[in-house]
Amino acid sequence: MKPLIFYYSRTGNTKAVAKLIHAQVGGDLVALETQEKRPTNYRAEVDLNACEQLQNQLPPLKTNIPDFEQYD
Repeated sequence: MKPLIFYYSRTGNTKAVAKLIHAQVGGDLVALETQEKRPTNYRAEVDLNACEQLQNQLPPLKTNIPDFEQYD
């Protein structure tokens, strides 16, 4: 078994932190990507997230993790 560091980063900050964690624990590093492009504007992204949460919806993902069971 090995760790999976799975992250979403709009601006690159979370990606940088994920890379630091990966350097310490190893495993695989995977960026979460949605099928449709997310807003680049912070306020538009926050508003979209709020709307999705109110409707109990998650955006469809482009990212797929085969053999998810192999990870801790």
